[in-house]
Order: sequence, then structure tokens, then C-alpha cells
Amino acid sequence: MKCLPNLKFCAKQYSYLFLQLGVTKTYQIGSMNNGFGIMRKVVPMTTESVTNKITCFEVNGTAEGKVGPQSVLPNIQGFQVN
Repeated sequence: MKCLPNLKFCAKQYSYLFLQLGVTKTYQIGSMNNGFGIMRKVVPMTTESVTNKITCFEVNGTAEGKVGPQSVLPNIQGFQVN
């Protein structure tokens, strides 16, 4: 499995976040998996036999839980400034 998506293919429904100084990378790709989207997380994993091996985890979206781009700005609808 290719962990990093082709940016040209999914640019319209794609978001990514670099967390923990770039160690953790998350991707939300809405245009893959027949339009249900996928979520991918690239993180270092340590087990008894390897240390900090870069690993890709993937979760598929479903009809009930579609995956789309993740916003970094909060939805402030309904909030009031006093």
C-alpha cells in the first residue's frame, strides 16, 4: 500500500496535518474508497523488535461515516462575544 496519496488526484477532497513537530502525519482523503474516503496516519511505531519504524495506518470511510477534509478552524456558529 502506498501510504502517501497522489496530491493531483485528490486535491479537492484532501487535507493533512503535521503534529508533534512533523513526527505524526494525518491525511484525510475524501475522493478515495468509492467516495467514502480514507483516513491515514503515518507515525513511528516501536515494538519489541523495532524502534521508531515509520508505519502507516489506514481506516476506510463508510456510507454512514464518510471521510472528508479536516478543517483546522473551529465552527463558531452559535457563539457570541460578550
